[in-house]
Amino acid sequence: MPFDPIFLRGDIGNYKSVPDEEMYSGDLIDIDATGTGCLLFDMTVFDKVEYPWFKNDIRDGKPVGEDIYFCSKARKADVRICIDTSIEVGHLTMVEVNRFLHQICKHIKPKVGD
Repeated sequence: MPFDPIFLRGDIGNYKSVPDEEMYSGDLIDIDATGTGCLLFDMTVFDKVEYPWFKNDIRDGKPVGEDIYFCSKARKADVRICIDTSIEVGHLTMVEVNRFLHQICKHIKPKVGD
């Protein structure tokens, strides 16, 4: 899917997505990285994590967004990252509609009449 939830375990370059059963369990789950569209922080986290907290980066020649960068630094500072899977939060985004997106959507959406 083009917009999968970002519930990850592991390290940069070796993340694995949390299984759907856990993602939709309604439980509080521990993870290593997530998107930062909707977060609740204990402000002491910013004392534990070295500045800069958010930065776009390159690791092993691949881009790392500011959300994953922050989560990686937080985990290295022994900060617990949890997701309350009983809360569903949507995400608004801007997407370039082009041939690539069209090809992806053709595989996701059933054809009319099927």
